[in-house]
Amino acid sequence: MATYVVNYNPLRATWGPADRARAVGETARGRRVAERWSTGGRTSGVVPGDRAVLLRQGPGRRGLIGRGTFTSTIYRDAHWDGSPRDANYADILWDVLLDDADVISLEEVRAVAPSVPWNHLQGSGVRVRPPDDVALERLWATFARGPAGE
Repeated sequence: MATYVVNYNPLRATWGPADRARAVGETARGRRVAERWSTGGRTSGVVPGDRAVLLRQGPGRRGLIGRGTFTSTIYRDAHWDGSPRDANYADILWDVLLDDADVISLEEVRAVAPSVPWNHLQGSGVRVRPPDDVALERLWATFARGPAGE
């Protein structure tokens, strides 16, 4: 199982506050939430069963706010921003989505997974290499709510 970082920026995302709050609530109740997510420039490598971690970027507290499992390979579809170009996507089943108040800070993430350029990720789809992927999973276990973190 590989681990990939996907990004969320509230200033650019089509995932609105109400939809996000609903999804956070669902995972807090132990339910999983299915979403399509951009993989940025990554066009291959993701397979069902791989791990996804969601990095909150933009204003406010930056850090990890989600963990899930890819349920598809990468496919192309209309771009999320409405432009005429296509984008790369994969389907993710989120088992944990955190509210901004509960974000796992970049300082904590960098301490366990230093090989990832957390402050300079320009797009989704960056792979977290071993042994950082295992260390990141251990960090999640201390924060996780829901089926995978119980």
